[in-house]
Amino acid sequence: MKDFKRSCSIFNLKDDAITFIRKEKYIKELFNTDKRLLVLAPNSFKDSKLISDVPENVSFYWTKPNFLDFSFFSIHNEIHTDFIPRKAIIGKNCNIHDSVVMDVDGIKFANGPDGSKIQFKHTGNVIIEDNVDIGALSVVHRGTMDSTIIKKGAKIGAKVNIGHNAVVGENTVIASGAILAGSVYGKNCWIGMAAVINQGLTICDYVVIGSGAVVTKNIEEPGIYVGNPAKFIKPITEGWNF
Repeated sequence: MKDFKRSCSIFNLKDDAITFIRKEKYIKELFNTDKRLLVLAPNSFKDSKLISDVPENVSFYWTKPNFLDFSFFSIHNEIHTDFIPRKAIIGKNCNIHDSVVMDVDGIKFANGPDGSKIQFKHTGNVIIEDNVDIGALSVVHRGTMDSTIIKKGAKIGAKVNIGHNAVVGENTVIASGAILAGSVYGKNCWIGMAAVINQGLTICDYVVIGSGAVVTKNIEEPGIYVGNPAKFIKPITEGWNF
């Protein structure tokens, strides 16, 4: 492992880097890469049919599933012992309240062998594109290894939490008190007050999420969603003000 001097996400592969996978389907991300990689993976994947399609420049280090996160987190943190976090990149014509907090780590822990927890050192950043507004006391967490991105024209109210690795689509509006985990949000969405969206989801374009709704699975059809768990109730009517 000493030959690999950096770490990377499985979705943004870099040369001479260490990465990891939790799910067998992510082996496919390695099929066409020309990068030299060491991949930490559960030993249960050894017999996967997908392994035969992985190029020779990719090596695997097999570990017990319950030690996977701890192993990778420890290696990543050691590689980045002296890492200095990158400042947010902010575009033109943005209106960001002085109390907004950015460039902070999100919640990402792994259990150690003795039951203690180690925090994953976030080495990503925050990118704010042009014409974005962010209201008072909101928090935007930097990416774990890549970027948290708020795309152009997005409007974010007060006391909104945006999790690490989130991508907020163009012209999407997020009302006060919403809690967004690290998910991908489409353009021209409207997320109501105190709505909660779980980690790792994808929200398509032109979606309205009602106040207090809790989104627990991907939303693949435009429309209005309310409740806990959030459910589709009706299409968006013509002339809806996004």
